[in-house]
Amino acid sequence: MTILAGLACLAVIVFGAAMVRREIMTRYHLGLLRSDPAYLRRIVDQPEGTPARAAIQRHLESEGGKHDLIRAVRDWFPDWLFKEEEAETHVVVYLDVEKVIVNIALEPQTVKIAEISYSGSPWQLKLIQEHLVGSTKWKIPEYPTLRFTFAITVSLDTRKPAPVSK
Repeated sequence: MTILAGLACLAVIVFGAAMVRREIMTRYHLGLLRSDPAYLRRIVDQPEGTPARAAIQRHLESEGGKHDLIRAVRDWFPDWLFKEEEAETHVVVYLDVEKVIVNIALEPQTVKIAEISYSGSPWQLKLIQEHLVGSTKWKIPEYPTLRFTFAITVSLDTRKPAPVSK
């Protein structure tokens, strides 16, 4: 009986140590995410259930984390967009998840400035959908005249035709 109690205590200690280790690793990655915005791009493809993935989810709960997610897709946009301008520019990013295409437009004139066939991490698109789509206009401190909005669009060619009535 004493041996069983000892084994049970050992199992609890091992389980507790594993949980503490996981939390320590998650906090380690979270610290790196907060200190280095580029770190998000390096770990975005980590498998589900890893401490890095848990840290990303925690980081994106903050406004700074959402800014880092926008910074992570900076290469989607043409360089001229980030030149200093006096007037505020509203950049709308339409994600077509069926064809994995990113359409970028400037508003209010709705001028299409880029179409990108996205070949990056599918999880990164999922993060954008979960944390940026449908929210307010995002502003990143280093680009004070730009406002970003993210939206989902559906390809016309993926919709089923409407039934014809007789």
